[in-house]
Amino acid sequence: MFIMKTILFMGSSLHDVDLKLVLESVNEAFEGKGPRHYAFVPAKECSEAEEIHWRDFFGIYVMKYEPSEGHPEGEEFLRNLRAKIADRKKAKAALLDDRLGWSDRVSEKSPSGE
Repeated sequence: MFIMKTILFMGSSLHDVDLKLVLESVNEAFEGKGPRHYAFVPAKECSEAEEIHWRDFFGIYVMKYEPSEGHPEGEEFLRNLRAKIADRKKAKAALLDDRLGWSDRVSEKSPSGE
């Protein structure tokens, strides 16, 4: 999965021994190739040196936040991410419609759909 899909780590520690073992195995097997991955972590849990290490060795880009009680920042981040993904999908669909000339056909139809 790490070599085929972008992974977003949330709610897990980058200091987890099992996670490091898996990432080291994947990195070794695929020579660091693959998509970017992201980790959404509290700022105090990842130093600048660790951030560079995760990026350079595992392709994981750390996104730090200042947590408050209950970590509502995670939910807000996911809502914003979903909205951006939906917007991109709509833009891609509209671009495809334009390239295929489908948007012209829709606008040429009469209001009754005929």
